[in-house]
Amino acid sequence: MTIDWRRVLRAMLWMNLAALPAAWLLADFLTQRRAGEVLLQLKLAGHPLTRALLSPPPVPPEMDAAPLYLAAGRALREVPDNLLDREFDERARRLTAPEQAQLRSWLAGQGEAVDIITQARRRATCRFVPWITNVLLEAPDPTSERNGETLSRLLRWLCVGGRVAAQDGEAESALMFMDTAFQVLSALSVEQVTTARLIHLYGLRAALNSVERCVRPGMQLAQLRRWRRLIPPPEPIHGIMALPYREAMACWAERLAASAGAALLPMPRRDANLQPDGWTRDVARLLLRPVTRFDIAQYLAGTQVKWEIFSQNESSPRKWCEVFRGWNLLPAGLRPFTAKTERLFDISGDENTIRVHLVLVRAGLDCEIARASEGKYPATVDDHGLPPGWLLRYEPGKSRLVTDHRDSPGASWALMEWKLRQGP
Repeated sequence: MTIDWRRVLRAMLWMNLAALPAAWLLADFLTQRRAGEVLLQLKLAGHPLTRALLSPPPVPPEMDAAPLYLAAGRALREVPDNLLDREFDERARRLTAPEQAQLRSWLAGQGEAVDIITQARRRATCRFVPWITNVLLEAPDPTSERNGETLSRLLRWLCVGGRVAAQDGEAESALMFMDTAFQVLSALSVEQVTTARLIHLYGLRAALNSVERCVRPGMQLAQLRRWRRLIPPPEPIHGIMALPYREAMACWAERLAASAGAALLPMPRRDANLQPDGWTRDVARLLLRPVTRFDIAQYLAGTQVKWEIFSQNESSPRKWCEVFRGWNLLPAGLRPFTAKTERLFDISGDENTIRVHLVLVRAGLDCEIARASEGKYPATVDDHGLPPGWLLRYEPGKSRLVTDHRDSPGASWALMEWKLRQGP
């Protein structure tokens, strides 16, 4: 009996064709179940499953001061010859007398911005997220980038305005400028968007430098207490390094919860003209849905494990960076974002330093208040909030408070000081 191989091959072909849909349905079912397990684990661990849960709820437009602050920043006239930036660069040469006069003339011509700021200060709340989006997770938004630059320029203007007013003996004007700056910084500090937090970080550094220059010898007790109330408490270092990954996890959890293949090619890409579109894209989404869903589920599960490792080593930014750098099972659209995130390790050092500076300014103002109220400086200072490894050296009778790092004592990058205004 002869075998009709053509009939056998045809039967095998039909059997395979019939098995492919069954295999796809089985894979779709299993990956759907895996996605549900991962999302449940994230929820039980307290991770937000949508980006909307990262930020505080929106506020009514008539109560929101953010549009007015941005309008004030746009109303600022261009500063000549970058004097505003040089004022904050401690390594640059000091401004000459003509340049100081030019800067004062520029500050005096900002009446429109001052009027807008006065209106903004009457509003109870401030939310910048609708105006400043996350450039790490979204497509570049020119409007958002311009808003970020405008807000940074506004903060520099407020800080320089406070300095100049204090130099001219206008104590109330200096307090108004710096109080407004800290109100803007306070609003930025609660936003769970990396872009806003970066503006907050470097704006806080400028504000602390300005406070040091505004507090002068012989200042009255009531004024010192008003300056002290401006300084916010030191926050734990759980921001710049951690926030991008929390955003990423929320973003991908949100897409995974949709569970309809929407996560395929989710991020806007520069090579968009090479991506399929129309019915080709829809078919690709459908066929690759189990693969894409499994890819994202595994990424989220792995990131959660690494997050737990970081939580146990929170004081070490380098450990945090090492934990995530080796993770390769990433959805394709997340790889450009990850490269940007790893560069945040450089920013984490600035975050630690600025936090130390914040503790130093708080302690320095406490010393000045004690001197003004009791006639002498205190025997000890409060160093609460210093990151691990840092210390605050203070001895009664000395003329300054100095911060240092235990691992690198005396290093130039570690030393910051508050010169006591009345001396020993």
